[in-house]
Amino acid sequence: MPFTVKFDPTSVSKQAAIIPDATETTVGLVTLSTVRALAAANRTVFVFRPGAAPPLASNVYNDWATLMAACDAVQGLRTIEFDDSIVSPCVVPAGTWNMDGVFWTGSFNTINPGMLVKVVEGVVLLKFREIGGAINITFTGTTPPVTDFVTGKQTGINLREASSLQCTGAGPFIRNSVPGAVAAVSFDQFGRFVAGASPVFDIAAGSAGIVAVFDVGNVEPNTISGAPGSQWVTVVLASSGFIDMTQPAFLGTVNNNNLSLQRLTPSSSIIVSGTYSASRNEIVQCNLTTSNSTVVLPPAFNARGMWVVVKNINTAVPTGAVTIAPTGGDTVDSSPTGLLDTALQSRTYVSDGVSNWMAI
Repeated sequence: MPFTVKFDPTSVSKQAAIIPDATETTVGLVTLSTVRALAAANRTVFVFRPGAAPPLASNVYNDWATLMAACDAVQGLRTIEFDDSIVSPCVVPAGTWNMDGVFWTGSFNTINPGMLVKVVEGVVLLKFREIGGAINITFTGTTPPVTDFVTGKQTGINLREASSLQCTGAGPFIRNSVPGAVAAVSFDQFGRFVAGASPVFDIAAGSAGIVAVFDVGNVEPNTISGAPGSQWVTVVLASSGFIDMTQPAFLGTVNNNNLSLQRLTPSSSIIVSGTYSASRNEIVQCNLTTSNSTVVLPPAFNARGMWVVVKNINTAVPTGAVTIAPTGGDTVDSSPTGLLDTALQSRTYVSDGVSNWMAI
């Protein structure tokens, strides 16, 4: 079941339709971040402050169920502001909670470590779409809270302003198990997936997931999983955004978009001899004047389009050679190894995303 994602940077409406509220595109003299700020200012705010003693202000609640009853009674956009200053973390108890039009936040200080929120087993979050304001959410259960995706439709979930999701239990926080449905998760302004005991985002066979990073968005390794027959689309839309492709629990098809932006900030190492394990998107400079060396390429799996450049920087006729060794059962141009053995010789190795590094 193929999925196609097209981005048109000249059309704000098209871009917002794919990943709502996740770009700084300017409309006239107003940016979408300004629009978001204005919308947030017009929301009704409910403060969840567990452990707070009465009397409480009219919008402050120390009990989650009571807060949700009040929130459900108000129409329009609403904000739940978590405050763990008395009891930390704030715990969201088991139950089904309607988050349609509700934004979760902690504060607007992206330098602050953030408010701690724990989501436990048995929580179901309907239409949970907006997370921001330096809030760190940890899921400790097995059954994912967010699963309400619809066949033939694309649903966007946004993490921004230093917000994060992490799973310390046995299950993911987000699971798309609906055939033909697309779950799109975007990251902006230090929003991130944090590695834990389990992946954060799971994609079932026949369904698709989009992971898009904007300014300083970050997807850590081991945070995405998927069954054979699932599809995962990666999109990097800013040079400061990063998606780590070390996702061994994802067994489906990966479609990479704009990962070439990561070429703007490659790492670089200089080696003289011995064995060196290269990283993705790294330039490895070798001096072959005196001895042999070995450069071990990272795993090719789930790294399609990623590259490693190996360069002999010495102008003299070398007395040594560089052996290019793939990891595990991987190959280099379908061979067990590669070799550099002439002055100023270089090769770029590009992963096919499965098990082979192509020498270019």
